[in-house]
Amino acid sequence: MKHAKLFIALIAICAVMVSCNKEGHYNPKKKISTISYSNYAKEEYWDGSRWVLLNESLTPRYVGQVWTWNGNLLESIEYRNPEGGSNGIDHFIYDGHRLASITDDSGRSRKNFVYKSGKLSSIEYYTENTLDAVYNIIHTGNKITGIKYTAFTGKAAEARPLPSYVLGLDLPTQLGVTDKSTRSASFEYFFEWEGDNVTHFSCVDQGFVEHQYLTYDKKLNPFRGIWDEFAVSLNSSYCGQAIMSSKNNITHCKLVQGGDSYEFEHSYSYKGKYPVEDVWTNVSEYYRDDDDLPGDGPYRYTVVVTKNYEYSE
Repeated sequence: MKHAKLFIALIAICAVMVSCNKEGHYNPKKKISTISYSNYAKEEYWDGSRWVLLNESLTPRYVGQVWTWNGNLLESIEYRNPEGGSNGIDHFIYDGHRLASITDDSGRSRKNFVYKSGKLSSIEYYTENTLDAVYNIIHTGNKITGIKYTAFTGKAAEARPLPSYVLGLDLPTQLGVTDKSTRSASFEYFFEWEGDNVTHFSCVDQGFVEHQYLTYDKKLNPFRGIWDEFAVSLNSSYCGQAIMSSKNNITHCKLVQGGDSYEFEHSYSYKGKYPVEDVWTNVSEYYRDDDDLPGDGPYRYTVVVTKNYEYSE
């Protein structure tokens, strides 16, 4: 449950951590056309003298995302499973060249992006005409340094839906939204920057505090400025929220939750200034109280995720 809670919180903030001259404009020089994945995981236990393999799994390389462009505008991202089937499509809708909303292929879920003085002010998350939650964005200069999250439905409080951002609530009224039930959850995010990269992220949620410390390479991040948190969450470790805002690519992240800490390493292959392969690795040790498992621990779990990027230009 701890990892699930963390994962959802991370992908929620992915969508709003953008520091660009024109927020809402995603027009990278290199445009992703497909992203392929392969995953390897193994679990081992310590028998007193060596690590012994308990189980392992491998997902062979497959195309997991297909990006469709209309000139310089990203029109859609289709998500595919290892069997080749579609898991859904995100559709991007624009006001001119600035992103206005993202909808799923069913049309039931959407995220509305609201701007003020050229900057992202808030993001609203809807299920049909029900406003589930909102993120209000705080800027310091041209950079996002804080986010205030408020959930309006029990569903939003439990699942922490991705970008749900509302400002005054006049717009929800105009859209026919009638469910504005009592606020059932709220929390805050804080960001610290060094140059054009987020180097420290913290989340404060009703006594739960999390910190992330990040370092970067010197190459260009192809996701910088995109607003689809789900697409980004599939292309990052647990520390991937900064992928949407930072100029460069994450090479190391240390995640701290109370007395627990986790380390994630990214290694890249490049073509020119952009990555064409990203391999992230996490090795964690833990103890398990299970009479059916051998040994008394510790156990070690290793995850290696490999992502390959192809560009259309």
